[in-house]
Amino acid sequence: MAARSPVRIATTLLVVLVIAGLVGLVNRGARQVSSAANRAVAAWSTVEQEFMARAGVAPAMADLARRLDATGEELAARIIAAAEAIERLAPDPGTPYAPDRFRAFMSVQDALSVPLGQVLDLVNAHPAEAADPTVKELLARLAAHEQRIVVARSDYVANARTYNAEIEAIPNRWTVSFFHPDASPMVASFDFR
Repeated sequence: MAARSPVRIATTLLVVLVIAGLVGLVNRGARQVSSAANRAVAAWSTVEQEFMARAGVAPAMADLARRLDATGEELAARIIAAAEAIERLAPDPGTPYAPDRFRAFMSVQDALSVPLGQVLDLVNAHPAEAADPTVKELLARLAAHEQRIVVARSDYVANARTYNAEIEAIPNRWTVSFFHPDASPMVASFDFR
């Protein structure tokens, strides 16, 4: 058998190295997309949990509305109805991928945000009530929930943007349909309607 020429051996070696490099690059991209998706879905779960925790303050805020205003019963009823709607929401890791479900989720949250803001306006209109330690503690709890929501939303947006960038980056864009056929962009902002 004749000896292989050095050019043929070098060419074969180069082809093997290029193929191995491409396989490694594709594998790395597939792992990055999966990791980015997992981080974004986990961040979304935190958003859901924080909004649910805020709904836990609603009964006390409804009681405060009743106490502060003669017409507070209607406001309290809206608070309770909105909180109950939030409690009926099942955790859904698919929401970030579906703009309509995302909008619906935020609409339910907004239905509670508006009357809670109205209670805060009532508290500001009654400075003596605002000085009550019980009211101060309740408002501090609400403020803490709101701050955690802001952080959770920010974390989610950052992770969703990273995921969206990963599925659009080359070579991921070329291979995502093979390794992640269900991959689709996530909603990456809370500012759309």
